[in-house]
Amino acid sequence: GIAIVYPSAVLGSCLAFKVGRSLPERYRQRLPKVLLDLQGAVHQGGFTVLLLLRLTPMPFAFSNLFLGSIRGIPFMRYACATALGFLRLSANVFLGSQMARAAEGQGSTMERAIGIGGTVAFVAVIGNVGRLMLKRRAAAHAHTE
Repeated sequence: GIAIVYPSAVLGSCLAFKVGRSLPERYRQRLPKVLLDLQGAVHQGGFTVLLLLRLTPMPFAFSNLFLGSIRGIPFMRYACATALGFLRLSANVFLGSQMARAAEGQGSTMERAIGIGGTVAFVAVIGNVGRLMLKRRAAAHAHTE
């Protein structure tokens, strides 16, 4: 499944980014102030913030168009952050298949335990990596002010 899911998601996101980039200025100026402020923060945050956003489980359609509407984000930076961030899809597909196997009682007890344990460990590691990245970002931001 991942051989279809991953490249399709990255390609679709890049196409939607291009659509967002082509939105007329008058539509972008109608965005609520909070979204305009968020656009500024994403633009200033660079690659790290883009990567964190791509790791966040939010609807693709919204995030692709939103990020595409930020004029200061270069396409290649967006594409690279998307490609890296969407690697989580491979983990989602694998972990989902393992959890389905465990729920259906397929495999030995040891295989099911390893599948469930691996899922819990993966979620814990990704959560901690995200938390550490946010802490570093906040510390760097506080240091520059």
